[in-house]
Amino acid sequence: MTDPDLREPEPAHVPSQLWQPWSLIVPTILLIPLLSLAFAWQISPSDDADLRRPTFHYPRGAGTPEPEPTPEPTPAAVPPQTMAANKFTMFVPDAEGKLHAKSFMTIGGSGAPDFVAAGTNALNNLFPAAPDYFPAGTQLQSMTQDDSDSSQVRVSLNDKFWNSDYWSGETRVDAAMQAIAHTLQAAYQQTGGSGPIHVQLLRDNHQVDALGEYDVREPYAPDPAVVAAKSSSESPKTAPVTKP
Repeated sequence: MTDPDLREPEPAHVPSQLWQPWSLIVPTILLIPLLSLAFAWQISPSDDADLRRPTFHYPRGAGTPEPEPTPEPTPAAVPPQTMAANKFTMFVPDAEGKLHAKSFMTIGGSGAPDFVAAGTNALNNLFPAAPDYFPAGTQLQSMTQDDSDSSQVRVSLNDKFWNSDYWSGETRVDAAMQAIAHTLQAAYQQTGGSGPIHVQLLRDNHQVDALGEYDVREPYAPDPAVVAAKSSSESPKTAPVTKP
């Protein structure tokens, strides 16, 4: 029998070293970089992000995204409007009171002027061109057409024209009135009108009884007899005919 006192004592229990607290420091140090990489990957934009989407910004105090304003397209350059030169005719009295047609150019818009515009330009050119038949300072105040009959024209002239001391002699008065009528007749026909016109002379847009010895209470028409006949130099030249 073995003596119990002579048996080897059982070895004392030693705790495992793997579960010591200091043994967790090394894995923790190794895990910190991995966790940082994972966090950075989560907050980075994905590779398939649509970069073509408009950029949004949030105005202060608003919670709805507002797109950036789209720039407006640059308008196409508009070419400058060309000014058209229009040719018209006025009738100027000579020393004997006969009317002679003279052409003049006016600068206007791109389209052809209407009768009122053409007649206004024609009279404004006529008065200074005939100083012996219109008082100095004569000006056109207004020119209008009758609403129901476009051939009825009302011409209002300023006080300088209605100077009673100037209108002495039947020839001067008749030549001045016919110069106005024929000049407006030419403008009327050149702007598409047909037939004769009838002119009503006014003073400050009011009816006047007489101009010199002429009664101007009623409209008057142009008289073809006062227009001077074209001279041989003004008539078109033809080629001489040669006999065989």
